[in-house]
Amino acid sequence: MKTMKTHKDFTIVVKQSKDGMYAASIEEIPECRVVAKTMEELQELVKIAIKRHLGDKNARIKLEDKKTASQ
Repeated sequence: MKTMKTHKDFTIVVKQSKDGMYAASIEEIPECRVVAKTMEELQELVKIAIKRHLGDKNARIKLEDKKTASQ
């Protein structure tokens, strides 16, 4: 039995409100919105949301800041 690896990119838009809360939406999953007090918490919640969408709790999720990565 062969194991195949797949790769899928998701676009995550993060905004910070005036009260300091972070909100993220995943463009490829329109019904998915995540809100958190810290960026670290937001990142973990985004990973969980993507894993649930994929139906794979063991999926490896890597978050990358495209602004930072392109510099």
